[in-house]
Amino acid sequence: GQVTLTDLKLRREACYALGLPFSIKAGYIEHVELSIPWNKLGSEPVVLTMDGVYLVAGPLDEGAAQEDEAAAGEWAWSRKRGRLQRLWQAAQLKAAALQAEGSEAAGEGGGDGKPQRDTLNLLTKIIYNLQLSFKHIHVRYEDRTHSSSPFAIGITLDSLQAATQRSDGTRDVDV
Repeated sequence: GQVTLTDLKLRREACYALGLPFSIKAGYIEHVELSIPWNKLGSEPVVLTMDGVYLVAGPLDEGAAQEDEAAAGEWAWSRKRGRLQRLWQAAQLKAAALQAEGSEAAGEGGGDGKPQRDTLNLLTKIIYNLQLSFKHIHVRYEDRTHSSSPFAIGITLDSLQAATQRSDGTRDVDV
């Protein structure tokens, strides 16, 4: 399981789905790579690497008045949809955990709760073994509406990595 994508253009709505009050003016990702070790999913890491992230963003209300209303409506809808999706997922996980606890309390060692518990354990192992790597990140924020003169701020990161590690400072799983 390895997926490689190149030259991805970021859509204007990408920030809306996260509930962020920004609009993307321009942006693309040069290279995305996702590695999923299907045969060793619980013991080997799932690795996500992004290289060459270039983003220019601005406030949601910048632009023509009609575009502002459409963008604001789309942002609000995406934010509500995201919130409902998170609530739905939390309710499903809580129901699965309660069902697993109920089956253990009733003494059903091999009942219906075991597959759900195994799935939750595997999901937990995958999340703990997730490794993220971002290289060559360029983000710029421009705002022309909230002051008398244009304002811009940016950040450039050469590398940013996130991985779980043991208490002695070594990674849980070597890549």
